[in-house]
Amino acid sequence: MVLIGLSQAELAKGAWTAFAMMLSLSLAFIVLALVLARRVSREIADPLRRLRKDAIRMGGGATIAEVAGGIDEIDVVQHALATASRERAGNEQRLREEIDAAVEQTRRAQQAALRSQKLEALGRLTGGIAHDFNNLLQTMTTGLQLARRLSTDPRADTALEACQRATGRAAQLTRQLLAFGRPQVGHETVIDLRRQLPELMALAGGAVGSAVEVELHIDEDLWPVRTDPVQLELAVLNLALNARDAMHGRGRLTVSARKRVLAEGDPVGLAPELRPGDYVAIAVRDTGDGMTQEQMERAFEPFFTTKAVGQGTGLGLAQVYALAHSAGGTAGIVSKIGLGTEVTLWLPRSHGRTEAEEGQVVRAASPGTERRFAGTVLLVEDEPSVRELTAQALEERGFTVKTAPTADHALDQLRGGLAADVVLTDIVMPGARSGVDLVRTLKVLKPTLPVVLASGHPVRIEEAPNVPLVPKPYDVDVLAAVLAEAMNPTREAV
Repeated sequence: MVLIGLSQAELAKGAWTAFAMMLSLSLAFIVLALVLARRVSREIADPLRRLRKDAIRMGGGATIAEVAGGIDEIDVVQHALATASRERAGNEQRLREEIDAAVEQTRRAQQAALRSQKLEALGRLTGGIAHDFNNLLQTMTTGLQLARRLSTDPRADTALEACQRATGRAAQLTRQLLAFGRPQVGHETVIDLRRQLPELMALAGGAVGSAVEVELHIDEDLWPVRTDPVQLELAVLNLALNARDAMHGRGRLTVSARKRVLAEGDPVGLAPELRPGDYVAIAVRDTGDGMTQEQMERAFEPFFTTKAVGQGTGLGLAQVYALAHSAGGTAGIVSKIGLGTEVTLWLPRSHGRTEAEEGQVVRAASPGTERRFAGTVLLVEDEPSVRELTAQALEERGFTVKTAPTADHALDQLRGGLAADVVLTDIVMPGARSGVDLVRTLKVLKPTLPVVLASGHPVRIEEAPNVPLVPKPYDVDVLAAVLAEAMNPTREAV
């Protein structure tokens, strides 16, 4: 048997050593656990804090960037916040754009309304001026025609003819001024474009400048068309000026007038809405910047313009389309960026006589004689000089003329037993009744009595759609033929 004896100190020393080791290990584990816990808490708390900051920033309107934090649950929430912030930013941008577009549209509408009001005011102003001015021109025109009939001096005839051309040009300028104010009724006529287009291109050539090369191509046997000659001139001039601006004052301007026959089912291209038939296509082509598809689609809209403020009203192409549409045709555009633009007016062929041909028919007579007329004309005209000279000119051509200064005076004479064969009345007159009112009254009072209207004012006469209208200043020979046509043909003599 072996006995080993240890002192209490030795035993205590070992125990204390073991305890110290255990305590050290425990402390190390505790410190490590604390470090790990702090790190884990930071990995969880930092994304939560970022999430809170992102939510606060999103509430302030900021856009949140998507950042992965490593914790799926938090990343899902952060992704949702980032997506929502982007969508909200996009919606806000679209809303701002819509608001800006609405503000711009309102501004344009206000400008368009202001332009429209200005044009309406211009129409009223020029209409009133034209009425008086055309009465003056009518006095001069009729007086010159009388003077030529009474003159026996060839030199005087030459001077009087020059004066007549000047008054005709003055009347045309008045109508051009009125064309900017409002549409006119009763000025449509059959036009020979072979004669009118060369004259117009001489005017357009001066307007576009010497740096623009102007070419004109017209079919030799081109058909006539029926439209307002002044509106047609204005349309072609508008297209020429638009072409000049698109070419920046330098390039080639080509105007052509061609015959076009559209058959049933024939692809028209520029004008798919046209009915089959005979048309004259007036094309104006430039070598300018060209137009985008959107610009071509909106080109004929009133007040649409690509020009800077103050450089264009947006009414030029709208007037072109309105002219073509009113004549029974249409207008189309073909354009490519950098290659130029071509605008084409499609106008139906007219089978009527041109103004020059009408004048030849009116003046046609047997050799050594002139055309004479018969019948009583009641002339209703408020302007004394026009009334007196027109009465004298008509009497020179064989008519018996009775005059009245107003529609009321004319009615008094007719009720008093005046036997008139035709009434020639101005439209705008002082008193309770206008010329149109007189027509409507006579339809009831004397339904078989023919009436011819005359006016230099751009008034609308839908109330009397079947009544002949002679625009002032009129040619007395043409007027006499219209009066004779309105009367019973048996009363006309040659």
